[in-house]
Amino acid sequence: MAGTNLPELPEKERIALGQLRSAADPLSEIGQEGARRMLAAALQAEVDLFVSEDAEELLPEGRQRGVRHGHGPERSLQTGDRPTGGAASEGA
Repeated sequence: MAGTNLPELPEKERIALGQLRSAADPLSEIGQEGARRMLAAALQAEVDLFVSEDAEELLPEGRQRGVRHGHGPERSLQTGDRPTGGAASEGA
């Protein structure tokens, strides 16, 4: 590895990146699911707060300014580790 002070691993000790993705690691799966749930809860709380701030405000046509239009269909998202399921936003 040019430009670093780290020693290079012998070829027999190297693991290809694709090889890591193929191994089913239950602990990683649990961590990823927990992270996904925490992110979803945080985003939902942020959207709820944003919509509630404008709940009393009306547009010139008389409609409510801030409204939520539901959730989009599930779709596959690419993360740094592997593809995962997730919700798509409207219009995405």
